[in-house]
Amino acid sequence: MPVRMKRFSFLFLLVWLSGSMSVACEGSKDSPAPAPVQAPAKAAAPEVVAAPPPRAWKLAVPVEAVGWGQLAPADFAAAAATWTGDGKIPVPAQPVGLAVFVTDTGALEVAFLAPKGSPVGGAHTRCHPAGGACWWTREGFVIGAELRERSYTASGSFFTVSLAHPRAAAFVEARPLLKSLELGELTWRVAAGRVELEARPLAKKLSRTLVDAAHYWLMLAINERAAFLQASSVGAKFFDALPGASLGVKKNTIHFAMAGDCSMLAWSLQAMHQLYPYLHP
Repeated sequence: MPVRMKRFSFLFLLVWLSGSMSVACEGSKDSPAPAPVQAPAKAAAPEVVAAPPPRAWKLAVPVEAVGWGQLAPADFAAAAATWTGDGKIPVPAQPVGLAVFVTDTGALEVAFLAPKGSPVGGAHTRCHPAGGACWWTREGFVIGAELRERSYTASGSFFTVSLAHPRAAAFVEARPLLKSLELGELTWRVAAGRVELEARPLAKKLSRTLVDAAHYWLMLAINERAAFLQASSVGAKFFDALPGASLGVKKNTIHFAMAGDCSMLAWSLQAMHQLYPYLHP
């Protein structure tokens, strides 16, 4: 397989995962994207503040979920307002659980974990009981009753997706470029004006293809930002922060970090097909 095509496979993976992250940051994947506007000359970078101390969390996740995590109250407010259509939803005091599924047709679906009677229920959602709470899904989507406890430590919004999950196998097998990366798990953290992404391999050691693809993506993104003249205000913030991003490889993990917030992360993933028009899922 040509090296160039292998590098493109990393970008393709980000396009696919944009569905799950845009749901997490902005609500349903059916929500319309903001209309492009002329980017200002320079957008203010997100304010970097002291991160709150991390807390240990336990989340009972449906076993078929390929992704799981939490939305901090500030990030949940925008997501829930879009998802339910109610702009007056109160901000919860605690983070809200998040799970993402790959359906039998290869589409993405999302569920939020919140108390029964919670505003995330909305008028067109379904409660799947989980103790004193519900996994809230869209009305026509059904998940199983079996749950698996996931433990993690986080101070803000947090999300992990596993391409090693059995439910993701058919999706990966149908996409040879994605499979060539030998990628096992991706984790995002968004807190205190900073976005971090970690990539871990299926095996104990990172493949050269995955490492090269990650460096190539960052180089291409920085070089292309000057030519990408139309962007939302969120996109402008992303481009201003990108040159200060860091990308490092340590042991079996690729780590990427930049100043930003949940909306910037979702926008950057959604915009991949515009930044790089030769990418097609």
